[in-house]
Amino acid sequence: MDPTAVAAHCHAVLFRLTVPVEDPEWWHAYCCFPVDYFVYSASPAAASPPSLTRLPPCFEGGSVNPELDKPFRP
Repeated sequence: MDPTAVAAHCHAVLFRLTVPVEDPEWWHAYCCFPVDYFVYSASPAAASPPSLTRLPPCFEGGSVNPELDKPFRP
C-alpha cells in the first residue's frame, strides 16, 4: 500500500505504511494488515544526510502473543 504522511514538524515527516500479508485470503481484511510507521528526517545542512527510521511496533497493552503475531511478520 502507498505510504501516508501522518504528521510533519520542521524537517521530519511521520509516514504510515500498511503492508499486505502474503496470504491472499487475508487481502479483503485491510484492517488486519500490519501497520508500520517511519520517520523521514532531512536536514538543511549538507553535513547531515537524510534518514528514514522505522519506529518499533506498538502493541496495545504492551504484551505480544507470538502465535497471533506470526502471520504478520515479514
